[in-house]
Amino acid sequence: MTSQHAIFEADRNLTLKSPSGAEAFHQVLKTVHRLPDAGPGLFAWAVSLGLPENDAPILAAAAAAEADLLVTGDRKHFGHLHGSTVGRVRVATLVEALEKVVAS
Repeated sequence: MTSQHAIFEADRNLTLKSPSGAEAFHQVLKTVHRLPDAGPGLFAWAVSLGLPENDAPILAAAAAAEADLLVTGDRKHFGHLHGSTVGRVRVATLVEALEKVVAS
């Protein structure tokens, strides 16, 4: 599952950095459950954890959906949260998430 905001961010980044990957991304999105954006309280909570306003909606949506895991490659903004659990959401890199899946 992913949020509308995360989809927007990923699409924007792919369009800028790897336009050929954008089409594959759109194909994958056909199978992904889309979450609504979280409310202002969770947004403020995510900002209070040191996330910039453009990334806070991603963690806020994960928390609102009661997700167990938030997978992100954004080391610049989420790096200080990688490997930690905030609220009940574990913030992980893709490698950490794959290790967790393989271990289970």
